[in-house]
Amino acid sequence: MAQDIPRPHRLNILLVSSLFPNVKDPSRGIFTAQLASELHKVGNVTVISPLPWAPRWGILNKYQKWSKFSDVPCSSEINGIKVYYPRYFLIPKISGPLHSFLVFMAIFGLIRRLSRLLKIDVINAHWIYPDGIASLWSAKILSLPIMVTGLGSDINLFPEKYLKRIQIAFCLKAAHRVSAVSAALKQKMVRLGVPENKIVVIPSGIDFNRFSPAERDVCRQKLGLTIEAQEKTVLFVGHLVKVKGVEYLLHAIALMKEKASFPCRVFLIGEGDLRSDLERLVRRLNLTDCVFFQGPKRHHEIPIWIGASDLLVLPSLQEGLPNVVLEALACGRPVVASNVGGIPEVVSEARDNGMVCPPGNPQILSEALLKVLQKAYLPESIQSAIRHLTWGFVAERYYRELSVIAGVSHRSCEEGVIPKG
Repeated sequence: MAQDIPRPHRLNILLVSSLFPNVKDPSRGIFTAQLASELHKVGNVTVISPLPWAPRWGILNKYQKWSKFSDVPCSSEINGIKVYYPRYFLIPKISGPLHSFLVFMAIFGLIRRLSRLLKIDVINAHWIYPDGIASLWSAKILSLPIMVTGLGSDINLFPEKYLKRIQIAFCLKAAHRVSAVSAALKQKMVRLGVPENKIVVIPSGIDFNRFSPAERDVCRQKLGLTIEAQEKTVLFVGHLVKVKGVEYLLHAIALMKEKASFPCRVFLIGEGDLRSDLERLVRRLNLTDCVFFQGPKRHHEIPIWIGASDLLVLPSLQEGLPNVVLEALACGRPVVASNVGGIPEVVSEARDNGMVCPPGNPQILSEALLKVLQKAYLPESIQSAIRHLTWGFVAERYYRELSVIAGVSHRSCEEGVIPKG
């Protein structure tokens, strides 16, 4: 009788992140969902996505972006993965320093129950504050290994507040493993006191089935855009908030308009607290004939908008490694962006895929936009440099790290069960 060959253990992974799709916001954290789907091919993934419950009292009624989550069901299934949506109490502008504790109170009982029912091997929490901190406390009480993942503002901005900083630093030091989406973000973690050898850089992935080079005119036709042959198009995708630097972009467009020998249209995709202020600035700068606010778009619409554009611009003041930059490169479009975070790790003149420039400087930004718009780029060449960043490749990196801290053999990765793209 032939001897049975032992099979590699499939990790039972609990992924915790408030950035995950739900019925009220299907594009929320779509990238976390893509990672979860790839991990679920070789492991058993369960997701906890804590959502705020904001009371609808008097003045608090204006915070509809929080109260809308009250209608999300307690659990659902996405791509074959069970997703739980526990609620935590939140009073906007007041609950901030207690955010992680409130999330912990909401998720601990659920994590304890799932750890018993599913025999959870390891926790991976995305978004350090508050999700990572709340998950860390739960993991410590339940003696579960945990890796926390920093994405951007949770490391770039939140540590500027003292009470958040001490919680974030504690979380990063106490977790078994830490991952960052860019080398720049890793260095900021090191400055918070985290040993460098404890941090692994794992960039975000790209869905190349959705984001790939397409004919510009075909994309414009799909969007109903009538654009003259000599006219250039610039695209911004992101939240209309201060850190995204859109005001500097508008000033740069006004400067470029004076110098350019060609007409140009700028499409702003996204929503945010600054929209009214930015609309007033557009009128003040006499840009109403070339700057157009498009509002938020679903994730599956973004590749069409990128394909219809000549370049993507991201004038952020701070970043991690923005997914939209990777998606633009995957679509073969050059990028003009601020020299912040992980952006210069993937965009540069030397790579022949765009330019980076100092944040908050409209003059230099206008010159970079003009230079890139006047140059001819090869879409396939732009994409080739990041072609290895499939979600399968990224999931393999995560699975290896999670296997190590869980003390479980990761032969499934070594034997190529996870596609490497």
